[in-house]
Amino acid sequence: MFRCVKLITALPAIALLSAFNLFPRAIAQEYPGCFQLNSERKQYESLDRLCRFPKPPENTRKPDPFRVQLVNGLELTGLAMENTGTQRFLVGRLTNKQSKTAKVQSISVQFIDKRDGAVVQFLTVQLGGVLARNQGYEFRKIMDNALQLGDRNNNDLSIKFLEWD
Repeated sequence: MFRCVKLITALPAIALLSAFNLFPRAIAQEYPGCFQLNSERKQYESLDRLCRFPKPPENTRKPDPFRVQLVNGLELTGLAMENTGTQRFLVGRLTNKQSKTAKVQSISVQFIDKRDGAVVQFLTVQLGGVLARNQGYEFRKIMDNALQLGDRNNNDLSIKFLEWD
């Protein structure tokens, strides 16, 4: 008998909580925005003028400095620095976007410190190749004379494609 009384008193509470939990969802789906239920008048009052809705986020994606750089018809993508611990490599993909064949002897890049915008290192990398129109060439070249970079990595630097010969 005692268990039955507990169950009978618990059932209305569970039903009430379930109904209370479902009720706001139904209102929110039916009336989007900011509102209040006036129980005396049994109406919904709009509070949109009082509520501040979050603005949709703006495109905060920062441009990737290693993405695409175009100089005199040659496109350089994926430009980055690899550090193996003993050697540093400049890696990327060079694509000829000109209407004619391009003879590429070298590329020149600049390493810029992201914190203060100072030029840290100027570097010329020898490639030596011929690229037909829309032909690409992936490279991974040792950077022998990159001493001024210190212990900086890709997160600290942006690499700017300056010119090619």
